Amino acid sequence: MRLLPFVFVPFLAACATLPAVEGAPKGAKIGAEGFATVLDVRLPDYKKMIEPEPGYIGWEESYAAGHGISVEEARARLAAQREALLLAYEVDGKGKAVAADNYLGFKLEHHPDWRYVFFFKRDPQASLARFTDHPRFVAAQGGFSRAELDVLVKPWAERFEAAGILGGYTMSEIGEHSRVMVDVTREEYAAMAAKASWGDVPEGIMLEFVPDYALPSVDPRVAPFIRAFENHPTGQFIQLLAGSEAKIVLDDGCLRVGSKGGPLAYFHRSVGIGLDDAGYISLIDRATGAPMARVGEMMSWAGPNGAPEAEGAARLQAACGPGPVAHVGAPGSKMASDIRYGHDR
Repeated sequence: MRLLPFVFVPFLAACATLPAVEGAPKGAKIGAEGFATVLDVRLPDYKKMIEPEPGYIGWEESYAAGHGISVEEARARLAAQREALLLAYEVDGKGKAVAADNYLGFKLEHHPDWRYVFFFKRDPQASLARFTDHPRFVAAQGGFSRAELDVLVKPWAERFEAAGILGGYTMSEIGEHSRVMVDVTREEYAAMAAKASWGDVPEGIMLEFVPDYALPSVDPRVAPFIRAFENHPTGQFIQLLAGSEAKIVLDDGCLRVGSKGGPLAYFHRSVGIGLDDAGYISLIDRATGAPMARVGEMMSWAGPNGAPEAEGAARLQAACGPGPVAHVGAPGSKMASDIRYGHDR
């Protein structure tokens, strides 16, 4: 297995509903006990399926494309924003100096047209008028200061961390709210909160949940051919981006990293195993049904992903024999990534 800089690539459209498979999946050899082995596989014609990303474009071109305007207009907007930013910092300094109990901060917004927005707890329009009448500066009602949000979030973050579901949290740049990410679905969280009598989170905290995946971890059409499949019981909000690459193969019903007899493969909650539209055993995005890579091809993934959950690792070892278990997260086709980002050229 080789370490490399990582770029994650979702690359295929959602897979159509497939008819039941008759006999073994394509490319699989079936052993005496009925389990599949796939050590190598025929690849899809990725070059026909994937549009390469465009080369590098400058910030002005990127801004124009993102906002549906010409490059000339983008250049003019960006210049005007830079000029106004110096005045915005002056207003920001005055607000912090003479209205610290009311003024929260400012940010740049781009829609429907660009403007600097200044946030106050009380009387925003009148409060801003004390400092400026610049036509590109507007006032808005704010909520909490950053310090107030810190006080609100701390006990909830500690509670979620103790329960093993804290994915992380962020503060808005001017203290409007805190996004607290929990590594369970909304339904799972509601059950946990009711059991523990947590009550409702206070105003100022916005909870974000992992998706409630529509697809099972194991497609019933594939289940007879594999001994075990394990993914993490909670979701993944924070993903480290060092990269690894290796084949992921199926060895007598057991998914392994690198080759026959390699470490057992363990995945993110978002990953399942099923069939692609050509009938090959593939890793599947459980949210969309899109194939991520065919089992038996070279894959790449982000990491490190931490230790596998102990019970899941134990189930893999019970089914497939003792040995290391590698948390490979959400692998995708390396070939598809190389084509999309021009690494094949």
